[in-house]
Amino acid sequence: MWKDLLISGWFVLVIAMLFGFRAYTQKSGRRIPESSPKTNPDQSYVGSLRWTRKRGFGGGSVNHGSGRLSVFEWGVQFSPSSPLLNPLVPTVDLRFSEIGSASVGTSHAALSECVEIRAPKPDFYLVFWTSQWSEILDALQVNGVKVDHTPTPFRTLSWPDR
Repeated sequence: MWKDLLISGWFVLVIAMLFGFRAYTQKSGRRIPESSPKTNPDQSYVGSLRWTRKRGFGGGSVNHGSGRLSVFEWGVQFSPSSPLLNPLVPTVDLRFSEIGSASVGTSHAALSECVEIRAPKPDFYLVFWTSQWSEILDALQVNGVKVDHTPTPFRTLSWPDR
């Protein structure tokens, strides 16, 4: 009896947490009319993703291999690398004209580099950790985005204030 009740309680708690994460994730996402699931990206990269939340507190993040950055003719899209991660990772579409700046950040803790993107408002901030940061910055620069290739130390404790 007690064992069944305990198992049921844990099940309800896990489901409630998934719905809570999904609510935060949906509010942090941003879709634009130009994006279409039928359109294939010009370039696509898999890495680790960190973003500011529009609802709740702090920022969200996923581990390496869980985020995807795709470059299209209209802009970029940040999304989960697998459909199973849809409840936890928002899909964010940004036109090239909306991206304020992009730069490379370094971290001794992560032993890797990241692409930092600020857009479309100062309160929107996204970090994409990948070894292919140079290719991403080049793709953004070709499409008119202000890019800084100078590596800047990235301090996670003060994120997103730099």
